[in-house]
Amino acid sequence: MKNFKPIHKIIIALFMLTMFIVLIQWTVKFEFFKLEDIKLLAILTLGTVILILLGVNDLSDWNELSNKFRFNLFLTGMLMSLMLIFNLFGMTTSDVGFSSVILCLKPMILCLVIYLPIINMLNRLKEKAIEENLPDVSDLKNLSRRETEVYELAIQGLNNKEISVKLYIAESTVKKHMQNILKKTNCDDRHMLISKYV
Repeated sequence: MKNFKPIHKIIIALFMLTMFIVLIQWTVKFEFFKLEDIKLLAILTLGTVILILLGVNDLSDWNELSNKFRFNLFLTGMLMSLMLIFNLFGMTTSDVGFSSVILCLKPMILCLVIYLPIINMLNRLKEKAIEENLPDVSDLKNLSRRETEVYELAIQGLNNKEISVKLYIAESTVKKHMQNILKKTNCDDRHMLISKYV
């Protein structure tokens, strides 16, 4: 799928999801366009979102968000299935059959239908966020060997005098190297250098 454009990937993903839903509908007699199943899907989605918002402290923490999503989605589905099974107890034994019990598991199957594409999307967003937060180190490749040594000590928080002692060079040489480093990395000062690359 590397040669496909993003719109083609979306179309293929939607087609695959539709085929998956049709297979499930055919297998367990789902009727997704029936009001009852649309209500189940809406309640499942809304219940999951509410539980996630109640339990997540930081929405930018991808690990916590995906764990909460998985847990709350299946918790909501399990509770809905249990409620549907509980409703069977009010029926007469002649009305309750194996197919009625299986249909009570609709919310759990809907959980899988929702979970698989959403968790894939969350993982992709997580990877994209990690890539965007990585520092651009291409400027650092232009540094000389000695400038790289000075840079590595500078980002550890050492001042010019401490760097000169560590590298056995004059403090004025360290100062000149720092000026070159700041110029090559387009940084105004040492603090900007540290915040940009650390």
